[in-house]
Amino acid sequence: MDDYQLRARNDHIRWDNQDWDRKQAQKAYQREAAAAGAAIRRGDTAWGAAHLGMHDLAIEIARDRAAASSVALDESRARQGLRKAKAAFEAGDHFAALQALDGVIALQPRNWRALEMRGHCHLRRDAFDAAEEDFDKARLHGAPAADARFFAGVAQMRARRYTAALLSFTRAIEAGDRSASVHFRRGICRLECGQPDDAAVDLEQAVRSEPDNAGYLAVLGEALVRAERPERAVAALDRAEALGRTVASLYLWRAEAKLSLDEAEAALADVEAAIARDPAVSGAYALRGDIHMALEKFNTAIRDFDIYVQKRPDRLIGYLRKGDALAMTGRTGEAIEQYHLAARRAPQSPRPHFREAKALLEAGMAKGAQRAIERCLALAPDDAPAARLSQEIAAALVGYRGLF
Repeated sequence: MDDYQLRARNDHIRWDNQDWDRKQAQKAYQREAAAAGAAIRRGDTAWGAAHLGMHDLAIEIARDRAAASSVALDESRARQGLRKAKAAFEAGDHFAALQALDGVIALQPRNWRALEMRGHCHLRRDAFDAAEEDFDKARLHGAPAADARFFAGVAQMRARRYTAALLSFTRAIEAGDRSASVHFRRGICRLECGQPDDAAVDLEQAVRSEPDNAGYLAVLGEALVRAERPERAVAALDRAEALGRTVASLYLWRAEAKLSLDEAEAALADVEAAIARDPAVSGAYALRGDIHMALEKFNTAIRDFDIYVQKRPDRLIGYLRKGDALAMTGRTGEAIEQYHLAARRAPQSPRPHFREAKALLEAGMAKGAQRAIERCLALAPDDAPAARLSQEIAAALVGYRGLF
């Protein structure tokens, strides 16, 4: 208790006990009231309340003032931390930015700007789950919903969780995001989810917004190839190339489109351009083998499939396509060996047995074909092409028996 409060209390005690001259007590009270009024006028309400002997009120005012001071201090520290985090982020020091942001969020757990920035730091450090969590928290605490949904989708997409990312981008669009970027990314997710037609719709929207974006055009071309619209695919890929996009994948997708248009020579030129740019692209050799098959250059196709098998021994397509090429040259025994290799690598796949049955039937070996198609149908009893081939084999067997 300070001197003023002590003097006021003692004055009142003396006044109440009539141990002090009432006139002097009244003067003392007036002095305290004047001091309280002066304190209140200069804004010091707690000190004014203390002058008047209102000690509970003084304590409450002091506590409120301390709380307000603490909030103001936290605001100041948070702003300083955000500035420090932004500077570190822009300098590429994402660890330092994370440390600064952790401090800000400890002071203000609902600060959506800090949560959003921390999400970007996690993205740069490939911590995709942590990034998604921060973007979701930022949205709950006031961040624009479209932005938060978009960034969460980016995190999910980079984590290869394409179904979740597709939903996030859709919600971002529903929240008002009409940017080319969100349609482009949703288009990629739809491609990865096996929806090429829907992907093409999104990618066309992205291209309409940014018609000179070669990257958008290249992915649109891929979507159109997968959607079996080769003419439009070639047009999109030609435009992307004219804008400076010359990566190997562009030439491969255009080669596939041209092959489906029966332009095998033009497709071969594109594949050679892809291999020249990136000889390590294994798919180029499989596609070149298919083109050589279309050109009836079967021995050259076999060499292409050999290269593909060496590069990707885990993929069935190399063994199957090499077997097809061998069968076309009348080397049925070698073709069957390739189909058996494929069957050993994928025992649950019906495709090697189907190819074997077809090759044996074409070679006039109907009994062997029957055994192969039975294995195929055991794995895929509802497969329509296999059922048709089985009927052809049965008819061949009837004709075979009729000879004797």
